[in-house]
Amino acid sequence: MYIRMGNSENRAKRRRLLAIKEILSWMVYICGAVLIALLLRIFVFELVRVDGPSMQPTLYRDQTVFVEKLSIARGDVDRFEVVIARYPGREGAYVKRVVGLPGDTIEIRSDGHLYINGVLQEEPYILEPFIQSEYGPYTVPEGCYFVMGDNRNNSLDSRSPEVGSIPEENIVGHALFIVWPLGQMGKI
Repeated sequence: MYIRMGNSENRAKRRRLLAIKEILSWMVYICGAVLIALLLRIFVFELVRVDGPSMQPTLYRDQTVFVEKLSIARGDVDRFEVVIARYPGREGAYVKRVVGLPGDTIEIRSDGHLYINGVLQEEPYILEPFIQSEYGPYTVPEGCYFVMGDNRNNSLDSRSPEVGSIPEENIVGHALFIVWPLGQMGKI
């Protein structure tokens, strides 16, 4: 027995199929956009909120910074760059300045100034002179970096035995510029 559908039944069926196709195509676009956003955040950049006074006067609590990650994947870390680093054995990430590269000898002498490989460093970004008068000499191991906060008297950094030198794989990215609050937006 053969039953013939009317035109209105065919049109209703086609509309349902078109609606399902439309919903599926939107789901594919949304899933693709979410996947791209996740990949960008994991491998290319992210926004990080500053928590604490250790980078004053360069960065302040509750500022949001744009962090670029691609150059880190290439091993491109230069002295005096501001980076985001994970400390071995500790939760979270920290905003610090790279002061020592692999093989460098770091020293804070009795005059309270930083010396790298015996050379006095000009550091216009530090908040105030060191209270801790001496440190080192300390040689940064291969594959590691020595990081310090700009607020040297209030910073948990590589000078602490709890932290030490930071392995290269623990450097997350470069903090390039402040994006929030808008009135403070600018390059770091």
